Amino acid sequence: VVDDNPEIWTFDGRNLDLTELSREPWLAHAWRRRREAMETTAAVEGKKAAAFNKLDFMALVLSKHLHTKASLISYVQEHGSPAAQVFTSKHQRRVVEYIEDAQEWEEARATAVSERLSDWEILCRAADTPCCHAPGECGYAVAAEEIFRRNAATLSPQKLAKSLKRVVMAGPSKTSCVPCLVGPSNTGKSTLLYPFDDLFGAKKVFHKPALGSTFALRNIVKNKRFIFWDDYRPVEYAHKDTVPVATFLSLFIGKDTEIQVSQSFNDGNLDVKWSRGVVFTAKEEGLWEPTARVSAEDVRHLRNRVEEFHFAQVVPSLKEVESCAPCMARWVRKYSDEAIPAPLPVVAAPVAGASASDFSAVAGFRGMMASAKLPGHVAEELFSEVVALGAVDVTELSFSDWEQLASWRKLRPLEARRLKAAVRPAGGAPHA
Repeated sequence: VVDDNPEIWTFDGRNLDLTELSREPWLAHAWRRRREAMETTAAVEGKKAAAFNKLDFMALVLSKHLHTKASLISYVQEHGSPAAQVFTSKHQRRVVEYIEDAQEWEEARATAVSERLSDWEILCRAADTPCCHAPGECGYAVAAEEIFRRNAATLSPQKLAKSLKRVVMAGPSKTSCVPCLVGPSNTGKSTLLYPFDDLFGAKKVFHKPALGSTFALRNIVKNKRFIFWDDYRPVEYAHKDTVPVATFLSLFIGKDTEIQVSQSFNDGNLDVKWSRGVVFTAKEEGLWEPTARVSAEDVRHLRNRVEEFHFAQVVPSLKEVESCAPCMARWVRKYSDEAIPAPLPVVAAPVAGASASDFSAVAGFRGMMASAKLPGHVAEELFSEVVALGAVDVTELSFSDWEQLASWRKLRPLEARRLKAAVRPAGGAPHA
């Protein structure tokens, strides 16, 4: 017996939706069993059961874990009711689409919860989630520690983590540039960032578009939470009009911009404002070289939108590393809360009036910098890396040693030319 006009009382005066509260949550196995019971009852009574519908189909897919077309059709052929067989046969060409709908239906509750959380809250939740591996046996955690150790001379994990935190929390802006991990292959750039796919879900991450794609940015409007462009070359993509200079500059500073999409569904343009996380990785060689269609001025503007983090040392055995979102989230949160260590103390650059003891820790370094006429801050960066290598004399370094330095690769063309000329007499091999 149900009261058709119940009185509602709550201690704090809140109203209650009794109809909503009385409804039973949808469960795949319960729905399937109810359907089976209804068909059994109809058969006993000699009546026709209600038509088998799409919700019955999705309950069957989810309760029996039939997530491929072949497994589903095979199960229906062997164990499905006549109604299920008729429905599956009738919609056979759309079975894959219906299976995807079922998976989306199943994930809706978790998706709704994550949508109420900020991206940084999702990362912190992952950091509080235990790693699925035993302590000390997570390949990703071991690899991340090794990557940071080998690249300590050129990479600050605290600075990288703080940059990631800023851009995840508020998106790119003039004061929060896009982190760009730069360096040769197998230095660990991508390995560190792959877990973002697991953190937000691969379908929620906008990956690098194909070079030369007509509508390269169309997927950015499809409910994405993060941009991860691996091995992305801004100048080359701008040269091919895949991501034009103007679009890149507006998009990655958090301003409104228009992107091109197919005219089949709208007028061919959509307004977009990206205010969520974004990160790039890139090969360093030739990354910022101007082209016939991208001028040196364009390159300077493009480069101002990113914050570069340089990886210099190759880390062996990275190809088999399994991504781990909790371990990535932990180092990002941990290092972002730590103070950035002070740089190695260096003496003043070789400028007029400098004392004779400047750069004395490495014999011949001061004379080489004076010969190359390098700016003070450039000489300081080079000196820090040379000291980190353990050198006590510039003659210990081969030309290839100099070229491996991250600060060498940041030299402007004429600076590099002058320094090459100064390196050769000091014992370095001539540049091929």
